[in-house]
Amino acid sequence: MTTPNHRTAMAALDAARPLITRLDPTRHPEEVAADLIEAWGAVETSLRALLGGSGLGGQALVGEVRQRGLLDYRHAHDLLGFLAARDRASRQGYRPDHADVDAARSGFQSLEAALGLGIGAPTGVHRAVGPLPPPGAAPGTPAPLPPAAVGARPGPGLGAPAPDVPLDPVARRTPFRRPSRSVLVVGIVALAAILAGAYWWMSESQSPRALERGVVAYQAGQKDIARREFQAAADDHPELALPRVWLARLAREDGDLPRATNEVTRAIQNEPANAIALREMGQLQLQVNRPDLAINFLRRAIEANNADRVAQGWMACALTRQGNVQLAQSFAQRAGQGDWSGCVNAAPTMPMAPGQMPGQMPGQLPPAAYPAAPYPQGAVPQQYPAPQGVAPRP
Repeated sequence: MTTPNHRTAMAALDAARPLITRLDPTRHPEEVAADLIEAWGAVETSLRALLGGSGLGGQALVGEVRQRGLLDYRHAHDLLGFLAARDRASRQGYRPDHADVDAARSGFQSLEAALGLGIGAPTGVHRAVGPLPPPGAAPGTPAPLPPAAVGARPGPGLGAPAPDVPLDPVARRTPFRRPSRSVLVVGIVALAAILAGAYWWMSESQSPRALERGVVAYQAGQKDIARREFQAAADDHPELALPRVWLARLAREDGDLPRATNEVTRAIQNEPANAIALREMGQLQLQVNRPDLAINFLRRAIEANNADRVAQGWMACALTRQGNVQLAQSFAQRAGQGDWSGCVNAAPTMPMAPGQMPGQMPGQLPPAAYPAAPYPQGAVPQQYPAPQGVAPRP
């Protein structure tokens, strides 16, 4: 069935037929080149009409017609050969030869075959024009039709395929096109962004979970598991204080005081105003019987978080060991009962020195005269409340 697009394409192709007929490499090169260029222009007009209108040209135009199934592979291949001959003829000083003329004739004949006008053979022409002379023959010399074209069986669709084109519909499928370099670059960049986002999400989401799992294991008495989880959280986020505080707590409870000191020192270096890290250092100093240093760190912990009753309780213990019973009782009352209560109650009572004010340690300034903490104040990280009756936890 001939559609209006086919009829328009046939009419456009008629303009190129006389040009193809008179192509002869023995003529003046400029005349042959002009005919090649003009003939290809008529072929492009025919292809655009076959599509019902298009702004494409050259190889893109042939590819679009092929994509829509209006050309067989052989037809498209011959048309691209015609296009290459036209491009060569457009170069200044180029002399078209027999190969260029043959390429133009083959492309023209293939388009005729696709439109149902020709027999689809490489050397056949439209029946209204007659056979073209073979390459190198004098103008007007007839050439017989090739045996392969006689009785060629028409294939499905438009026109008849070339003799070596199979009729299997699978052969008409669009060939695979390799992606362009720009598409590959964009794809690689997108994949890298996805992988980086996934790594960030995993690192950000797994570290808090590792810390939580460590706390649960610590409360269940599974110290080995807790230590692995806290170490994983510290490795993923070396800038945080809490994982180091927990590692220091485990080392202190195991009696590994050098490691405990190292871990809690790194925690304070990471977050100088972290009340939990400062409190842990104060408790460590109490364990090594340095109440003077313990008071310094516990005071800074209370300044960072004045609602930390655990720090206040151990401050009462440190003050009691220093002999400042009245000030120790003040902190003990605010802290309430806890693990520090035994320390506060068991410590010996020391009388105040002459001239010592209530609540003042011997040889030290009153509490109101304490200098400001050398570390900047800041938001206290989220902490896990210590249950009653157990050792204070970060």
